[in-house]
Amino acid sequence: MNAALEAVGSLQDVVLRQTVPARELTTFGVGADVPHLLEIGSTAACAQVLKILQEHGASWRVLGAGSNVVLPDSDLSDVIIRLGRGLNGAASSVGEALEPIEQVADKLAQSRLPAMLYVAGGSGLMSLSRLLTARGLSGLEFAAGIPASVGGAVAMNAGAHGGSMADVLREVHVVSALGEQVLNAKDLQLAYRACCLPEQSVVVGAVLELKRDSAEECLKRRRENLLYRKKTQPLHLPSAGSVFQNPSDDAAAGALLDRAGFKGRRKGGVEFSEMHANWLVRSGAEAKSSDVSDLVQSAIAAVREMCAAELKPEIRMW
Repeated sequence: MNAALEAVGSLQDVVLRQTVPARELTTFGVGADVPHLLEIGSTAACAQVLKILQEHGASWRVLGAGSNVVLPDSDLSDVIIRLGRGLNGAASSVGEALEPIEQVADKLAQSRLPAMLYVAGGSGLMSLSRLLTARGLSGLEFAAGIPASVGGAVAMNAGAHGGSMADVLREVHVVSALGEQVLNAKDLQLAYRACCLPEQSVVVGAVLELKRDSAEECLKRRRENLLYRKKTQPLHLPSAGSVFQNPSDDAAAGALLDRAGFKGRRKGGVEFSEMHANWLVRSGAEAKSSDVSDLVQSAIAAVREMCAAELKPEIRMW
C-alpha cells in the first residue's frame, strides 16, 4: 500500500490526503477518519492512478459528494478516490476544455443548437440544476436539493419528484485502469436508483440533453420541488437522505416505516426522523455507523414481518 500511495501521490493533478475526518467527506458525518484520500483533478491522472493501484494490488472506492454514504466506525482498508476541482465544470461539446458551468449555460441558452452539454463528474448537481433552470434549460428541476456530484448521481441514477438522471443522460464517460471509455446511456440498464457501469470504473463526465422552456416555468418547478423538500424533510439535521428505496409505486418506504412504528425510533445518536420516517438523522454527537446499521436492519425485519414487503437500502453502508 505504501509503495502505491507514494507512486500516485507524486502524480500531477493528484493530491494525497491522510486521516481525513468523516464529517468532511459525507453529509451524515459519522464513522472513522479515512486513512487515505486521493483527490484527482484530470481524466488522465485518474487513469494513471487506477493503473498504479491495480499494479500494486491496492483496493479502492470512489466517493462523490458523500450524500448517501455512511462510513464505518473502523478504518477503511481501501484507498478513497474523489474527483477534485479540475473535474468540476462543463463544455459545450465533448473534447473541449472545461469552463465554469455558468459560462457554458449562457452559451447554450443563446444557441439554437440542441440543448446538450458535457458536465464533469466532480460538478455539483444542485448548482448545475440551479444554473441551467435559470436559463430556461429544462430537465434537472428534479435535482433541486439533491446534494450529489454529477458522477455520483449518474452512478445511482439519482432522482426525485418523478424525474431522474435517466431522463437527461445521453453518454457517460468512465475511466478504468485501461483508460477512458464512452458509454451510451441506452446500454447502462438505467432503472430506479440503478445504473449498470463497468466494474472498477470512475464516472468522470456525462453528456446531458435538456429541453428549452421559459426560465420562469423552469424556476417555478424547481422552487416547488425545493419547497416540498423543506416542508417534508428534516433538512436541518445531518443525514444521508432517503434510507430505503420505495418497494413499489404504491408502497412508499416512509409510509411502511411509519406503520411499523419507526418514526422517531432512536439508537445512540441516530434516529428515524419524526418529520419523515424514511430519513435517518444524526441527532447526537455520539452517533456511530453501527447505530445506523442496527436501525436499518431492525427496520427491514419489522417491515418484512408486518407486510412481507422487502425494503432495499438506498444508502450505502461502507
